[in-house]
Amino acid sequence: MNSFRGKRERIEKRKNVPIVKIEMLEGRTKQQKAELVQAVTQALVQIAKTKPESVTVVFSEYPKENWAQGGKLLSD
Repeated sequence: MNSFRGKRERIEKRKNVPIVKIEMLEGRTKQQKAELVQAVTQALVQIAKTKPESVTVVFSEYPKENWAQGGKLLSD
């Protein structure tokens, strides 16, 4: 029984930990990313009622040759 209670407590602690993954083409500045992080964090705090320190934002950036839209690579 203690094992189940421990798992439940860990799940409850993680329940309010939003993780946001932003996928985009490379080329944004550090300042633009900082502004995105602030805006996303603020929205989650206001809407999801979480704490700023609980929000994790991860950027995945791709070169144009690794992204396609409409059947064509964006690098073409």
